[in-house]
Amino acid sequence: MVPVIAFVGRHNSGKTTLLCRIIGRLQERRIECAVIKHSHHLLTPDSYDSGKLYAAGAKQVYLSTPQETLIYLREEQPLDKILGQIGAAADIVFLEGFKQSAYPKIEVIRTDVDPEPLKASNVIARVIDGKGFDDGIPQFTFDQETELLEFIIEQIKSARG
Repeated sequence: MVPVIAFVGRHNSGKTTLLCRIIGRLQERRIECAVIKHSHHLLTPDSYDSGKLYAAGAKQVYLSTPQETLIYLREEQPLDKILGQIGAAADIVFLEGFKQSAYPKIEVIRTDVDPEPLKASNVIARVIDGKGFDDGIPQFTFDQETELLEFIIEQIKSARG
């Protein structure tokens, strides 16, 4: 199975921004990434006609172009089902959110949002902008993107055996 790592943290902690930078750096190394984002908010229509059609009430909308496919569904899919659909199409799957899942997690902490950890299970590393914690979990600052990238690459290698 493809390795899975969840990026978790409170709202506005910087999960998406950090994950985008990490994905870009992994792509430079030809490491293919997939992302499953968890949200408690409904999708909002955007400039694509597909978003407008979905907002109008369609149960399913598929936007298909020669380069990509975007799928809107009006039902939450179980995480395991989505992971099964990804299969071997990626070298790693990142989850954004899913803090209750059993998958390994990298916790993102912004002290001005909340300086305390989430108390999530299976946290394998933290990215923090303030004073760290003395609990044995590897910690990185937001400026240590290269070190975090190497940590993630080691996790991919370990998962593959």
